[in-house]
Amino acid sequence: MANTPDGTVRLSAIDCISRGAANGLARWPLIGVQWLRDLVLWGLLQWSFAIPIAALGLNLDVRMPQSPEAALDWLAGWSDRLVPSPELFGALGAMFGLWLVAGFVYCFFQASVIGVLAAAERSAPLGTTAPKEAFGAFRWRELESLGRARVGRYFGLANLYGAYVGVVLLVALLVAVGVTELTWHLGMITALLLGCFSLLPALVVLLLFDFWYRLASAALANEGATVRTAARRASEIFRRRLGAVAFLLVSFAAASMATRIVLSPLSAVAAFSSGNASVAARTFRVCLEALALLPRAALSVLLVGASVALVRSEENAT
Repeated sequence: MANTPDGTVRLSAIDCISRGAANGLARWPLIGVQWLRDLVLWGLLQWSFAIPIAALGLNLDVRMPQSPEAALDWLAGWSDRLVPSPELFGALGAMFGLWLVAGFVYCFFQASVIGVLAAAERSAPLGTTAPKEAFGAFRWRELESLGRARVGRYFGLANLYGAYVGVVLLVALLVAVGVTELTWHLGMITALLLGCFSLLPALVVLLLFDFWYRLASAALANEGATVRTAARRASEIFRRRLGAVAFLLVSFAAASMATRIVLSPLSAVAAFSSGNASVAARTFRVCLEALALLPRAALSVLLVGASVALVRSEENAT
């Protein structure tokens, strides 16, 4: 924690993580809420892909081919089935409909969880370490009311973020097409190396946009905030505190990787049981995958708490 020349308090990245942990512990039921969100989204996405696969008459247990020859046969089988039909168009419509529902579900949970953590952050004193008792009590009614009231603004921010990401992916696709053309002139190895180096800036830009989106989501929880003001505030914080933002994201990414390593035996057991088509084996695999989402939900709550602490700190310092 440091003081600016005018005497206001500016939190360090470590301070933000500490306050985010205290805020998250004071509102530990949000971990279950985030876990429920991940389960619902996972189920919606599973069904969205299962519907067109079933409409094409393919097995729902789609497995990627293990050899180039099998890959060619697999693609040929798909191309033979991709014949326009009312069933296929209906399945694609249902898939996009489920994606839209998933988007609103995601934004509702974003609005409610971030709103609750941001309100608790504003109620706690900024100039102290702030134990979890300083963040007040958790109220379920506040969670639901914030979700209903602010889902629209978070849906707008998600669309803005998707537009930015879409532009970056389009540029990356054009680069990939250009690299494909170069294979006829430079050779396969040279073209692949050139493609990797040319796509690296796109990956960096996507990572920076992810940083920006998290800050904008935290800023959007302020009273009276709009997508435009939150995007502008996030850009300002991103410019002034790039080191702190990078430290937060890298720290939580490392923690996420560590939890995945710890839970890797569960993933191995789930993959082993995927070969069994019985109902018991499928249920067991789903339970393991659901259990693996729980640490991710806890880290998500802590990251949101740290992000809203950073946003409040920068608003207090300006």
